[in-house]
Amino acid sequence: MAADLCFEHDGIALAYDDLGDRGAPAVVLLHGGSMSRGTWSAVAPRLAATHRVLAVDLAGHGDSDRAPGGYAVPDQGRRIAALCENVVGGDVVVIGSSYGALVAVYLAAERPDIVLAAVLGDPPIYIMDPDVWPSTMFGMFFPMLRAAMEDAHRTDDPAGSMAAWLRTLPVFAEMLGEEGIESSSRSWAKCDPEVLAATDGPSIGAVWGGHSPDAPIDCPVLVLRADPSVLAAFAAEHEDRFRQAAAGSQFVFAEGCGHGIHEERPDWFTEQVETFLAALGATHGTTR
Repeated sequence: MAADLCFEHDGIALAYDDLGDRGAPAVVLLHGGSMSRGTWSAVAPRLAATHRVLAVDLAGHGDSDRAPGGYAVPDQGRRIAALCENVVGGDVVVIGSSYGALVAVYLAAERPDIVLAAVLGDPPIYIMDPDVWPSTMFGMFFPMLRAAMEDAHRTDDPAGSMAAWLRTLPVFAEMLGEEGIESSSRSWAKCDPEVLAATDGPSIGAVWGGHSPDAPIDCPVLVLRADPSVLAAFAAEHEDRFRQAAAGSQFVFAEGCGHGIHEERPDWFTEQVETFLAALGATHGTTR
């Protein structure tokens, strides 16, 4: 483990950073698929001014252990729930981006005893359907990414190999920019390619591991929507369906911003979260 802190659950060690006052209300940050906790580097320190912030590498990512066959959303969710119970010991707000947002959705639905609220960054809740996924940009990109990761992991410089591959894809390279290419490539160099196994077309439903994306959620939820003119996984037409599951949800549109909202516009993302957390503290207090 390269991280100073780790938590073990069922033989799988999770690396995490723990920032801020340990007596403050807790926030848990969950990154997207194939990424790592470093993706929150521009957000975590600012939130730590008022909250205890735990940025976690999900299993198979970053400095955490690999868990072959254990990458479905419920698998990851149970590990994070155990971390919340044993490390935090109280209520948490879960903040997730992309795949991490799916884990946050699972936790909000299945563990209302520990999840006070959730923030979802462009969550791909409803596009992970065998009839929808293959025609999306995500459905086309992730199988290519998995193959490139497998090739890169056979070289002496996986991160360099991934960066070189990404630069052959002008649309994605331009979207990420040079800094994004470098940070993404470093994350991909550490990620277990099996994490992306369920992103191949007909297998996409396996990501949910039997959990229903329409399971009821009783806690407050903030959904930050990306701009479809750039790249978005959660569309405006998904809002009504999500409200059926989470009546206490609110939506904010990130105009001009793509799927990685917290990396593309970290100041704006943090401001939205801070406003949500402030209102949450006023109406719910810091504990139940």
